[in-house]
Order: sequence, then C-alpha cells, then structure tokens
Amino acid sequence: MEKTHLSCIVIILFFALILVLSGCGAISDEAQITSVINGFSNVLSIQNWYKARSYCFYGSGSYIMLLI
Repeated sequence: MEKTHLSCIVIILFFALILVLSGCGAISDEAQITSVINGFSNVLSIQNWYKARSYCFYGSGSYIMLLI
C-alpha cells in the first residue's frame, strides 16, 4: 500500500516538473524587438529622458537628441 502511494506521489511530482520546465522556452526575436519598441515609446510618452536614452546606442543620433 505504501509503495503504491509513494509511486503516485513520484508520478505527480514528475508531471509537475514537466509542466514547470515546459514554460521555460526562449523568447522569439520578434517578441524581444516588440518589447524594446513598446518600452521605448512608453518612456517617451511619460518624458523619462534618462530611461529613453538607455534604449539607444551610446553616441547615436537618437541618444544625442535625448540629451538636448
């Protein structure tokens, strides 16, 4: 009886582990690009210039325009 109970617990924990690890997939390039664009536009809309500069390449035209 105890072996059956223990094996059921092991099987349930195994399936729980599978479900947890299945959500650990890589984020697609398109999703990452969309996230950066949305983040940049959000900080521009609230006029957080310091945070907006963090989305730009250092020394680029956009970076310099945000300094002014």
